[in-house]
Amino acid sequence: MKRSKSSSGMLPIALALGSADMRFRSPMAVAVAVIGGLLTSTVLSLLVVPAVFTYVDDLGQWARRGFKRRTSAALPPTQASGAPAPRGAGR
Repeated sequence: MKRSKSSSGMLPIALALGSADMRFRSPMAVAVAVIGGLLTSTVLSLLVVPAVFTYVDDLGQWARRGFKRRTSAALPPTQASGAPAPRGAGR
């Protein structure tokens, strides 16, 4: 909400609206930079960061599945199923 108010407040300066003299137009570049920064940070925080988080989370789940598959393939069949080993099997 604060970002939209800041952007809309600086919009007349950035678009050079009004009947002021040229001395008033000098902060126009600053207003354009501030509005661009606010819009960029909004897009990054609302769209890019959640998308990257989703991809990283999916990659982590994929790696865990692959790791479980490799470790269960290396165990003997009785231990791979999660069942306890029979008594005396280790002797």
